[in-house]
Amino acid sequence: YRGDWLYNEQHGKGEHRWEDGSVYNGAWVHGKMQGQGSYRWKDGTKYNGEFYDGVRHGKGRLRYPDGRMYDGEWKDGDICGEGTLHYANGWTYEGEFLSGFKHGHGIRTEWYGG
Repeated sequence: YRGDWLYNEQHGKGEHRWEDGSVYNGAWVHGKMQGQGSYRWKDGTKYNGEFYDGVRHGKGRLRYPDGRMYDGEWKDGDICGEGTLHYANGWTYEGEFLSGFKHGHGIRTEWYGG
């Protein structure tokens, strides 16, 4: 970890690198990721957005190496609320999610090119 400390805890702005290659860069509150930040996993998946109590919570964007992307609301680390899921093939789903699943009202748009 490289960044700000308060009473022996990560607090303020900082960057943490884990042994597996994952990296978090952003705000910390009493040793937990909290506020605005970015997290990159070893496989290239990237999240930019809000954290609360160490997990994704609030608004954020998750990009997968295969081209998929989710942009929207998070709760307790899960996709939850309003958002848009972009598939690598060009399709999109815009609507409601619950615990990582499409749930409630939504619209799927399919694109076939041409």
